[in-house]
Amino acid sequence: MNKKVETTSQVSLRPVVKRFLITFLPLVALLSATIAIFYYQQVEGERIIIESEGTQHVSHQVDIIVNDFQVVVSDLMFLSGQNELHWKNLLESSRMAGATILIPM
Repeated sequence: MNKKVETTSQVSLRPVVKRFLITFLPLVALLSATIAIFYYQQVEGERIIIESEGTQHVSHQVDIIVNDFQVVVSDLMFLSGQNELHWKNLLESSRMAGATILIPM
């Protein structure tokens, strides 16, 4: 008699488990798909923000480097003008003094 009771309880348990799985698995799949969609949208949004910030950072660094080069060029132009003025003044003073100056090349 115990065998019949166990067999009857196992048989009656199968439809319950089957119904549970038929109901539960599609809900889990739907919930998982929804969560995955939101996750990938968030990851994509963060990736776009990071790329944009990187591009802006590189652009800012390029502006800084260009400005630094402009300052260096300006300084070199000024110094080259000072060198020319120095040699012109030296030549004029030597002509007035009547001396001969050898200019290095």
